[in-house]
Amino acid sequence: MTQARSVSAVFELIGTFRIDVVQAGSATGTVTSDLPGIDCGADCGEVFPATAPVVLTAIPEAGGVFSGWAGACAGVGTCLLQPNDDAIAFAVFDFVGGPYILQVVHAGNGAGSVTSSPPGLACGASCLAGFSDGTAVSLAATASSNSRFVRYDDGCAGLACDLVMNRSFVVRATFEPIGYVVSSVDIVPSLTGTTVAVGVAVDPLGVVAAAGSCSGTTDLGSGSVSCDPTFGTTWLVRSTAPGLLEQLAIINAQNVVDEPVDAAADGSFVLMTRNTGGRAQVFPPQTGLPHNASVYVHGIAMDAAGGLIVVGQYQAGADLGTGALGLASAGGADLFIARYDPATLELLAFVTAGSPGNDRATHVDVNDAGDIIVAGAFEGTLPLGGVPLVSSGGTDVFVARYSPELVRVWSRRAGSAGDDALNSVAASVDGGAAVTGVFAPNFAFQGGALLTSTTPRADIYVGVLGAASGAHVWSASFGGAGSSSYNVAEAVSFTPDGNVVIVGTYGNQFDDIGAIDFGGGQLTSISREEGFVAEFDGATSAHHYSASIHGFNPQHVRDVAVDVNGDVVIVGSTGSGATDFGGIATTTAGGFIARFTPVERTHERVAVLRPGTGAGTVVGDSGLIDCGFRCADGYPIGTSVTLTATPDAASFFSAWNGDCASAGTSPCTLVVDRAMSAGAVFTANVTTLKAVPSGAGAGTIASTGSEIDCGAACSFDFDTLDTVTLVATPAPGSVFQRWGGACSGTTTSCEVVLDGENRVENVLAFFRPLDPDAGWALRLGASGPGYVELRASAASSDERVFVAGLASGTVDFGGAVAEVALVGDAPFVGAFDAAGDPEWIASGESLFPMAATSDTTGLFVAGFTTAGSPGLGGLALAATNADDAWVARVDAMTGETSWGRAFGSSADDRATGVAIAGSDVVVIGYVNGPTDFGDGMRAFSGGRDAFIARYALADGAFSDAQLFDSSNQILGTAIAADALGRLTAAFQLQGTADLDLGSVSSAAGELLLVGFDAAGVANWQRTMTGAVFTDVCLARRPDGTTLVVGVFQGTVNLGGADLVSSGENDALVAAFDELGAPLYSVKFGGLRGENATVLVDRGTDLVIGGSHGGGFSIGTGVLAPEVTDGAFVGFVDPLSGAGIDAVGTVGLEQEWITTGAGAGGLVIVGGGFRGAMTISGKTLHSLGAQDAFLSRLP
Repeated sequence: MTQARSVSAVFELIGTFRIDVVQAGSATGTVTSDLPGIDCGADCGEVFPATAPVVLTAIPEAGGVFSGWAGACAGVGTCLLQPNDDAIAFAVFDFVGGPYILQVVHAGNGAGSVTSSPPGLACGASCLAGFSDGTAVSLAATASSNSRFVRYDDGCAGLACDLVMNRSFVVRATFEPIGYVVSSVDIVPSLTGTTVAVGVAVDPLGVVAAAGSCSGTTDLGSGSVSCDPTFGTTWLVRSTAPGLLEQLAIINAQNVVDEPVDAAADGSFVLMTRNTGGRAQVFPPQTGLPHNASVYVHGIAMDAAGGLIVVGQYQAGADLGTGALGLASAGGADLFIARYDPATLELLAFVTAGSPGNDRATHVDVNDAGDIIVAGAFEGTLPLGGVPLVSSGGTDVFVARYSPELVRVWSRRAGSAGDDALNSVAASVDGGAAVTGVFAPNFAFQGGALLTSTTPRADIYVGVLGAASGAHVWSASFGGAGSSSYNVAEAVSFTPDGNVVIVGTYGNQFDDIGAIDFGGGQLTSISREEGFVAEFDGATSAHHYSASIHGFNPQHVRDVAVDVNGDVVIVGSTGSGATDFGGIATTTAGGFIARFTPVERTHERVAVLRPGTGAGTVVGDSGLIDCGFRCADGYPIGTSVTLTATPDAASFFSAWNGDCASAGTSPCTLVVDRAMSAGAVFTANVTTLKAVPSGAGAGTIASTGSEIDCGAACSFDFDTLDTVTLVATPAPGSVFQRWGGACSGTTTSCEVVLDGENRVENVLAFFRPLDPDAGWALRLGASGPGYVELRASAASSDERVFVAGLASGTVDFGGAVAEVALVGDAPFVGAFDAAGDPEWIASGESLFPMAATSDTTGLFVAGFTTAGSPGLGGLALAATNADDAWVARVDAMTGETSWGRAFGSSADDRATGVAIAGSDVVVIGYVNGPTDFGDGMRAFSGGRDAFIARYALADGAFSDAQLFDSSNQILGTAIAADALGRLTAAFQLQGTADLDLGSVSSAAGELLLVGFDAAGVANWQRTMTGAVFTDVCLARRPDGTTLVVGVFQGTVNLGGADLVSSGENDALVAAFDELGAPLYSVKFGGLRGENATVLVDRGTDLVIGGSHGGGFSIGTGVLAPEVTDGAFVGFVDPLSGAGIDAVGTVGLEQEWITTGAGAGGLVIVGGGFRGAMTISGKTLHSLGAQDAFLSRLP
C-alpha cells in the first residue's frame, strides 16, 4: 500500500424456485429431497436457491408400493428437478390389489368438466374416484362456454383418455380460454357526407387491406380526400400496423360489390368495383374485365398462384374474353366461373352452368391449396355436374367446390320453399366450406335438419360442409324475438384452428333494444342496429365467443378476415356518437378497421425475409411457406417447421439470419413458440465493377479483357467470384499514384476478386498533375456508405491548401493518403500540397467546424462543440457544455493539434469566423450566457451577445476579448484582418446596440459592418438596410478597403443606390474604404436563386463563388452552358465591382460551392455534388449520395 485505495465488492441476488409435492393414490409414503427442505408427509413444499438441481426420492409406507410420478416428474425412480421454474410433483402410492384411485387435475386458464365411464368421477377443478383392480375407465372432457379442451397429460396423452385401473393414476386435463380482446380500432372518418368500410382482406404477413365507399370527404391516411357526391367513390387502403393507413386506390363513380377485396399469398391485393350495369373494374390494373351488356359480375377472389377468380351471371351473347365470346344461356341468366391473369386480365379458363330459370354465382373464396368454393342462387334444376341440384321451390342456395383447374369436385344445395339469401362463403384449409346468410321461415342444408326462424322477418343461418363430398357437418340458426327483430349475417371466415367466425348486424327495426343469443348468453343492443362477432367450433358448432359492437347510433359490421396467427379483423361503419368495441371506444363516425386478438393464441406466424443482393426460394416442409410467392404462414404453437433455401441460377445462398442465424447454410428447423422470422441471404452471381479515375490528375482504367476502358467513370457486370485485372494509364501531364476502393497498391495494375459480399465494387485510380498551375480537381468522398461535407478552407503563402469539415464512413481523400475510417458525423481537417496531393488527414469527435484560416505554420479552425468530450487531431478540448464555441491550432506539417480553446455558456454558443491579426488569432461569434474567454466570467445581458476574442498564435494564451450586447440580440458572423492587424467584423443585429460609435438599431436582423483599428478599437460602422442575408464573406485589402460578398432578396442599400434582386435572391459585391465609406455595390444573378459563399482577393481581381439556379450572369453574359442547380466562379474588378468573367460547373445532378481560399497565385474552391460534375477541366464522379470536391482554379 503506497497510497489510499478503494475496493468494491459486488453482491448479486440468487434466484429461487419452489417445489411442491402432492401425494396421490390409495396408500401413503414419504418423499424427501437431497437438499434440506422437503420431508413429505410433514413438509411438502419448499423454496430452493436456483443454483443446483434437486433430487426427490419416494418411499412407500409399510405394505404399500410406489406406483410412479406425475406432474413435473415421471417414471418410478428418483426425480431430478432442474433449478428453473416452480414445479409440482405428484407421488402415487398404492396398496397392491386395489382399489385404485383415479385423480383428475384441472390445468390451463380455461374451464370445463371431466366425467368417467363407468360413472364415478364428475369434476371441475379437481376430483378423484376409486375403481376396482382391472376396471376399464374412459374419461370425457367437456369445455365450458368460452373455453376449449386442449389435451390430457400424465396418466393419458392427447385428446382421448382410456385407462385400465391396475394402479392409481393422476390425469391432467388442460382447458384454455376461447375469445378475443380488441387490440386496435382505426377509423376512415366521415369528415363530411358518409364513409363506410365494406370489405377486408389480410395477407400472410398480417398486412390488412380494407375497401369502402364515401360520398363527401374522408381521410385515407395522408389528408383530406374528396369523394364523388353523386355516384360515390370507392377507396382501398392498406394497413401494415395499427394506426397506419396508406391509400392504395380511389375510384370515382363506382359502387363496391359484396366481396370487393381479396389478398394473395404474395401480399398483393385486388379490388373490384362495378357500376350499376354490372361492369366490373379491377385494381390493379385499374381496367375493366371483358364485358358486354349480357354479363354481370358479383364476386372475386385470388387463388394461391395469384390468379383472379371471377364469378357472376350472364345471358345469351355474353363476352367473358377471348375463347368465351357469344355464349348461349339455358334460359334466363346462367352462372359463370372464370379465371383471369391478374396483370393482363386475359381469360385463362371458365365454366358455365344454368337452368331455364335465373341462376347466378354470387360469392367465391379460395384456400391456400387452390381449392375454389363458389356459392350462389338458382331456380329449378341446376346441372353443375354429377347429380343435378333441384330447388325446393323459389330460389335456393348452391355451394360447390372446384379444383384450381375449375373441375367440379362436389356441389350441394340448401334452402326452402321460399326465397333464401346467401351472404358469404368461406373455404376451409382442406376444401370444406362455411356459408352464412338469412332466411324465413325455414331453411335446410342438403342432409341437415330443418331450421325454423324465430321471427317473421329473417333469421341468420350458418352451416359447415365437409371437404370430401360437401356433406353436411352442422348447421344452426339464430334470431331475435318480436316481429320487428332485425338480424343479418354479412360474412363468414375460418380461423387457423378450423373454427367459424361470422359477423353482421342485429337489432330491432322499430324499438331501441334488440337481442340475439349465439349460444353464450343473450347479446342486447342499445340502439336499433348493432354489429356482432361470433365464433363457433368448426367441427361441432359449439359456441366459443360472441360480442356486440355497441353504439347509440346504427353500427354495422360488413366483412371479416382472419390472419394466419388467429387475429380477427372486421370492418364496417360507425354512426355519430360513441361506439364501444369492447375495450376501445370512438366517437368518430366513418368506416372502421378493428383488430381482435385471441385471448389464448394457438397459432403464431413464421415469416421469411430474403435480404441480400441475389434471389432464391425458401420452402417449408410443413405449412404453406413457398417464398418466392408465399413468405409467411401460421403454425400451431409447439410444432416445428424446417426451412430450406435454394438460390436461383444467378445467385448463391450465403447464410441465414434472424431466428435461423445459428443454422449457417444448412436447412433451418424452428420450433414455433412465438412470432418468428427467418432471413435467407442470397448473393447475386453478378457483381458490378465500377472504375473511377480519381485524384487531381487524369488517366484511364482498363481491364485486360477490355470490358472496362474509360477516362471517366464506367462499369461492367462480371460474374461473382471472377478475378478481374485492371491497368491504370496516366494521361499526358499526369502520373499514376495509387489504387483505392477494392484495389490497393502503387503499381499500375491490380487484381479484384469479386467475392459477392458487395453487389457493386468501386475501384479508384489516383493520378497527380505534373503542372499544378493548370488547375486540378479532387473528389473527396466515401468509398462505401457515408458522406463528406466541406465546411471551411484556407491557403498559406507557400501554396498549401487546408480543409475542415464533417464526414462519415471510410473516406478517400485522394492522392497518396490512404482511406480514413470516420465514425458518425466526425470532424476532420486536412492538408494538400500545391498539386492536390493530400499530406495528412486528422479527425476528431463532437466538433462542428465553421471557419478556418492559416499561415505557413498552422491551421486555425473555429466552430462549436456538439457533445461532451470533444477533440481534434489527438487533443481533447476542455468544453464545459455540449454547445460551446471553440478555436484550435493544428500544426501545418503534422496535423497534430497543438492547442485548443473552448468557451461558452449553457447552450447555443458559436464561433463563426476566424482571422490572423499580428501575433493573435481573432475569433468572432456569439454566446448565450455568462462566458469565461480566459480572463474570468463575463456578464451577460440576455438574448445572444456577440464577441471578438484574441488568442496567441503560438500557444493559445488569452490576449483580449470584447463582448457586445444589445436590447435583443447581436450575432457575430464574419471577420477579416489586413496585414496591419486592422479588422472588419460583420454582425447580425436585432434591436439596439452601441459598439462605442453611437447607438445603432435594426428591427429585422440587418447586417452591421464595424471596422476596428489594430488595437481593437472600433473606428467606423455601417448598417446594411434591407434583407441582406447573414452568410457574408469579408476581406481586407492592404490599403484598408473592406470587401463584402453576400446574398440578398428584395431591396437592399449598402450606402449607395438601392440594389433590387431580379429573382429569388441575388449575389452582391460591395467595397468600403478604410473609414467605412461606400465605394461601390453591385449585384449579380439570374431569374432563380443565387448564393455567394466565397471571396478571394488576388490583387488584380476578386474571385467569388457560390451556387445558382440557372440563367446566372455576372454582367458578361449568361453562363454557357446554362445549368440549373449548379455552381459558379466569377471574377470581378476590385476597384469597380464590375464583372470580368464567370464560369459554371457542368454536372448531371447538382453542385454547390461552400468554401474557398487563396494565397499568392493559388485560389481553391470546394463544395459538394451529386452524380458527375466538371470543374477546372476535370470531370468528377460521385460514388455516394453526397460527395465533396476540392479544386484549384487554373
